[in-house]
Amino acid sequence: MTLFAVVVALLAFSLISNFLVVAQGFFAPFSIVSGNSMSPSLRDNDAVIITAFSPEELAVGDVVLFNDHDNHQKEIVHRIVAFQEEEGVIYAVTKGDANPAADPFLTPINRIEGKVSMTIPKLGILLSFIRTPPGFIICILCPLVLMALYLLMRHYLDQGEYEKGVLAKEIIHGN
Repeated sequence: MTLFAVVVALLAFSLISNFLVVAQGFFAPFSIVSGNSMSPSLRDNDAVIITAFSPEELAVGDVVLFNDHDNHQKEIVHRIVAFQEEEGVIYAVTKGDANPAADPFLTPINRIEGKVSMTIPKLGILLSFIRTPPGFIICILCPLVLMALYLLMRHYLDQGEYEKGVLAKEIIHGN
């Protein structure tokens, strides 16, 4: 029974890891906080869940995600501290909670990717690891292979044709 519990736990872990990878690929609900500019509310390697919004919903105090103005591949998670209108365009003035001053740039509200709706401390470590080839193998493929091996052993023993395989019986049934 112990092996069965371990296999079920590994399968559950594998399914959750698969869900995280698929969800991230299709919906991008998670963003990983990099750095401590939002400390103490958000810390390095926290995962934040990003939700869609309409521009009218944005308010001072909202924590939002947007692309860095210098490096569009990098995402920034900062708090809106004010709004400013210039030439008919509304901009968000953003600032990291731990930073002494507001960001040196204005972000047009149509370039804000989403609002932070939830924080999961340190989940970013697992998400980053799963995205690597060794992480994919360890977190997704290995548990699935172990589950397949377990099912093959169960099938072999349930056939009833083989009297041998005492070790396999002991492993699976704990007898």
